[in-house]
Amino acid sequence: MAKLHKLADRTGEREARRLKDKDALDVLRLLRAIPAERLAAGLRALAASGIAGDVTREGVMHLEVLFGATTAPGTAMVVRATQRLEDPDIMAASCAALVDELLGLFR
Repeated sequence: MAKLHKLADRTGEREARRLKDKDALDVLRLLRAIPAERLAAGLRALAASGIAGDVTREGVMHLEVLFGATTAPGTAMVVRATQRLEDPDIMAASCAALVDELLGLFR
């Protein structure tokens, strides 16, 4: 959640110079490393929390906006971060598919 909030805060024009493609790649790494069912269960628990609920739900919205499509800003950052190592179309599709799966399980 912290990484998603950081990316969302910095996607504005004023903060764009502080964006790091590595931060978006970290999000993809987490989506790949943690089984979607486990991640969704944790997010649901956090979203139901009186302390972390609002921040978690906002973070999930950031996830969808930043990574939920092949042309989303976070997805573009991942593609840039891996452009010499991975096929850009596969990386973009991977972001969108993993987020779609997670959000389906979360909701």
